[in-house]
Amino acid sequence: MAVGSVIGMTLTIGMTLTIGLTLALVACEPAAEPRASAPPPTGFQAPALAWVPVSVPQIAGGSLAAVAGDDRGFVAVGSVAGPDGPAVRALVMTSADGLEWVVPDVSGIERVSLADVAVGPPGFVAVGQRDLGPNALTTFLAFSADGRTWQTPVLPEPAQQSFVFRVGWAGDRYLAIGTDLGGGPVPFELTSPDGRTWTSTTRDFQRRVVETDGGWRGIGPMTTWSTIDGEPVEAGAVPPDEDGRVAYEAESGVVTGSGTLLVGTVDVPCGAFVKICGLRSAAWSSEDGTSWRALPRGDPGWPSVQSSMLTAVDDGKLVIYDDGKLSVSDDGWRWQPLVPGRMQRPDGSSGSDIAAAGDRVVVAGQTFRADGALVPWIAAAVSP
Repeated sequence: MAVGSVIGMTLTIGMTLTIGLTLALVACEPAAEPRASAPPPTGFQAPALAWVPVSVPQIAGGSLAAVAGDDRGFVAVGSVAGPDGPAVRALVMTSADGLEWVVPDVSGIERVSLADVAVGPPGFVAVGQRDLGPNALTTFLAFSADGRTWQTPVLPEPAQQSFVFRVGWAGDRYLAIGTDLGGGPVPFELTSPDGRTWTSTTRDFQRRVVETDGGWRGIGPMTTWSTIDGEPVEAGAVPPDEDGRVAYEAESGVVTGSGTLLVGTVDVPCGAFVKICGLRSAAWSSEDGTSWRALPRGDPGWPSVQSSMLTAVDDGKLVIYDDGKLSVSDDGWRWQPLVPGRMQRPDGSSGSDIAAAGDRVVVAGQTFRADGALVPWIAAAVSP
C-alpha cells in the first residue's frame, strides 16, 4: 500500500492476484524524458477494463492507507483522525466485490492507526500501532478469515514502545516488520503461519521481503540480501541511475518475464542552486538476481513509480495507477493502457494502494467532500 525513512519504507510480499491474466500493481509519478532505448516490444495483449461506480461510506476524517484482495473479497484499512489530527480509531472497510463497501465491527481499535493489510490463504491481516500517550506506542494486529469477522491475537514481545508498519504473505507465512523504539531502535519481525499465532524475531537490519527469480529474499541496504530465514549476504551493488544518482535503498521487487525488477530510491544531492533534494524513486533489472542494470525513465522506460504500490505475482505482469489512469506492462519498460482514458474522480482525491482479484482492480485512498472533510475514497475497474 505509499518512500521515505527507514521506518516509512515499504515491505512488499508478493501475492498471486489474477485479473483475466495475472497482474502486479504499482503506482507512478509523472515520467521524465527517456535517457536510453527500451528493448524490442513483446506484443502481449492486455485485457480491457472500465471504471465503474463504487459505494463507499463517507466517514469524516477517514483515510485509507492500504488495500488487499482475493476471491473472498477486498479489505481496505486506515484511520479516522480527530479535529486536531491524531488518529482516534482504526478504519477497516470490506467489500465482497470491490464495489459495495461496508465497515465491519472490529474491537479494540480506539487510538489505533492501521498502516497495512495483507491477504494469504488463512485470511486477512491488518497491522499498525496504538497510541497510548507520549512515548507509548504499541503494536496492533488484527486477523480475519473472511474480512468480516475480526480478532486480535496475543502478540509476543516487544509490546511497548513498538509498532508494525508493513505486512505481507511470503509464500508459507505472514511476515510483518516493525521497530522496537525502546531498544535503540531495534528492527523486529512478526511471523505467523495462520494469522492467529505469532513469533517475534529481532534483526540486524530492517528488511523488506520480496520475491525474486531466485526465491524469496529479505532486502535491507541496497547490497544486502538474505533468504527469509537466512543470514545477510552481499548481493552486488546496483549502479547509479541514468543521471548518475547513487542508490540509497531497495524497497520492493517483482519477478518479471525476464528476471527480477527491483524498486528503490536514489540520493538526490542538494547543491548551491538546487532547491529540491532528498530521495527519488528508481528501478533496476537483473536476469540472475545479482548483476543489475538501471532502467531508464520515460516512455518507453520506467515511469518513476511510487514503489509503496508495488506487489509481485507469478507471471511477470505489472500495472500502474497514475492520476486516474491504469497502464500495464510485462517488463516494466513499455506500457499500454489497461483502462481507456482517465477516470472521472473528485478533485483532491489521491490513491494510497491498489489491489486486484478476479477481473477487477481496486484503488484505495482519500478525498475531500464539498464541506472540506477528509473522507475515504475507493475506485474500481472491472471487465466490461
